[in-house]
Amino acid sequence: METDYSVRAYSPYPDMDAPIAETIASFAAHAPPQAWLVMKIHPLDPGLKRWEARVRRIARAHGVKPRVRTVDAVPLDPLIERSAGLVTVNSTAGLRAMQLGKPVLPLGAALFRAEGLAVAIRGDLAGRERCLFVTP
Repeated sequence: METDYSVRAYSPYPDMDAPIAETIASFAAHAPPQAWLVMKIHPLDPGLKRWEARVRRIARAHGVKPRVRTVDAVPLDPLIERSAGLVTVNSTAGLRAMQLGKPVLPLGAALFRAEGLAVAIRGDLAGRERCLFVTP
């Protein structure tokens, strides 16, 4: 969530648009053609930014709009269970993904960003045929 102190104080990003764009750019460059990228809106997001439109615009700019989805008000666990892994700035969703045995790429200074703990997906954020998602 963009207004979260952990994002503002413990990440290199000025807002959530930047890590979303970085993730979509990597997805566009490295994902196999059948892969999907799912962005989940934080359940406490106040709705001040129209995330779906922003994600759609960024995905269109990178040529992957048909393969990028934004979801809201859906349970986290089923998304994680069906995913190849999770990309986050420093959300506790990363902890849940690790509990469920999924690789996690924390883009910020997340508490769980420790060698041997969070599994960073290097060079290929898309991983396998299944989906990854970032939590704005």
